[in-house]
Amino acid sequence: MENPIITVVYSHGRFGSPWYGFKIEALRPVALRLGVNMISIRYSEDISVEQMEDKLYTLLSDDVSVPGDLVFLSSSRGAYISTRVSHRIIDCFSTEPERRDEDKVLPRRHVLGQFFIAPAFYIKPEYYPDQDPQPAKIRTAIVHGIDDHVINCDNSIKFAKRFDAQLSLLKGGHRMNSQRDYLCLLFEKFLRECMVESEKIFAKWLEKHPQPASESDDMPPTASRK
Repeated sequence: MENPIITVVYSHGRFGSPWYGFKIEALRPVALRLGVNMISIRYSEDISVEQMEDKLYTLLSDDVSVPGDLVFLSSSRGAYISTRVSHRIIDCFSTEPERRDEDKVLPRRHVLGQFFIAPAFYIKPEYYPDQDPQPAKIRTAIVHGIDDHVINCDNSIKFAKRFDAQLSLLKGGHRMNSQRDYLCLLFEKFLRECMVESEKIFAKWLEKHPQPASESDDMPPTASRK
């Protein structure tokens, strides 16, 4: 292993799509262009948000799905779910036993940050039971439309002030269809910051865990590199 592995996990909003919604279709190419994995989770509308949280946690705790560091990308309801799960998954990563792949020790996983789009905070207590969601102390960025009539941008302002999150207010509504390019620029900036942090963590880990040389898959075990 010569580089850290980063996975972006996307959580869509109510009645959204894990792969074919506007936001994921715009942002997925950004992650892939930077060499970052991306997976998405489908939330059925006939289960509670608590069940959605458990579904997300189960996915994230599986180190086949998320083999290295994690970045949350979450829209609307997905941001509420991710915020609630972030503490649990940080605890999971920090306490999991040493992971190995054959003769190699694998680095500990970390949560690098969370990128929220029009997060569903402080609304509809009958649907979102936690009206005071506490985010984990990780890099947090929020993008919200000032003309959003589904979730007022004042909610994100309140959250950002309380928890020192980076907030970008854009002209547009809840879907922010008119802000595709700017949304991509903000996400790319955020993701690059996460990548720098991941590389620093990985470099420190490599100093303590030098890796054995590995042979190319298409080279016989006894062959030498030239």
